[in-house]
Amino acid sequence: MNDEEIVRLLGEKDETALTALNIKYGPKCRAIARDILGSDPDAEECFNDVLLKVWNNVPSKTPEKLGAYVAKLTRNAALDKYRGQRRKKSIPPEMVEPLENCEDIADRGDDPADAGEIAEKIAAFLAGISAEKRKTFILRYYYELTEKEISQKTGIPAGTVSSYLSRTKKALKRRLQKEGITI
Repeated sequence: MNDEEIVRLLGEKDETALTALNIKYGPKCRAIARDILGSDPDAEECFNDVLLKVWNNVPSKTPEKLGAYVAKLTRNAALDKYRGQRRKKSIPPEMVEPLENCEDIADRGDDPADAGEIAEKIAAFLAGISAEKRKTFILRYYYELTEKEISQKTGIPAGTVSSYLSRTKKALKRRLQKEGITI
């Protein structure tokens, strides 16, 4: 079954579309989720969540590449699940405050334009460092991998990963302070 036919069936709420998606893209998407989550049951749950999302939010027109669209949804869902699992492990329940005890975020005075400017400065900084240090930094602070996981994934010794991260953070902080930004 081709992608246009699958999207048409999704629009008609015909369940054979889900079967077709599962047959055509399920193995690839489960592999993506398994690589991120490290578990077959979690990967299966993640892909099922993606199928539900596709079912509930049928694209208005056929994506140029339906496989890439479903794979991207799977990747994002797996990363969200992975981050959620890591947060649960890293924050003891007694440290989580109810929302009513937190300051009103709207009163913090953060300007989205400032956030965009800071993001641009960070991106410029990262573009100016070695590819190995940049990859290590992104794996740690964007993908939230531990130093041990980064070491295993990149083949860089754990001590070197730790050193790269420490030095890169310090250099970034100095650069931002030089430009009048305090974090």
